[in-house]
Amino acid sequence: MGKLKVHINTIDENLMFRSLDIKVGSKTIATTPIKASLPEYPISPVNEVYKKFSIDKLEKCNIDNSMETKINQEIRKCLLLEQHNGDVAITPIFSKLIKTLREEKLKNTFIKLTNQCIEIANTLNNKTIIGVIPAKMPRQFIEDIIKNYIDKNIIHYHYRP
Repeated sequence: MGKLKVHINTIDENLMFRSLDIKVGSKTIATTPIKASLPEYPISPVNEVYKKFSIDKLEKCNIDNSMETKINQEIRKCLLLEQHNGDVAITPIFSKLIKTLREEKLKNTFIKLTNQCIEIANTLNNKTIIGVIPAKMPRQFIEDIIKNYIDKNIIHYHYRP
């Protein structure tokens, strides 16, 4: 599985939209917009959800957990709209693991259980799978979790508090 890349295409500066090329490795998998729709009623397999940040706000999120939690909740609201359209499956957060396990055992158990859920989701339906990255997961494990998702062809992630 290649690396996910998004390229913004040049568009007439007077128009209020943009076009993106979405690539995995060297292969373009989609060019957006495929179709325009309201967030509540997505009609395209590729839906862009975004949030603008100032440098100050990013710095505050980096040092203030309550600010980071607030921003994560705002983003989660957007993703929940996507979840209810029935076209996605979201991996569990496994919050009890985060509270009870530590170090490598936490990372390995989380990845093992997540992989089992991905296998089940792949056999039961044809939905896009969004991989959850719990906010309380130690940061040193996030890269390994993302690499695991990429190995399982999961290219959508949700950092969840």
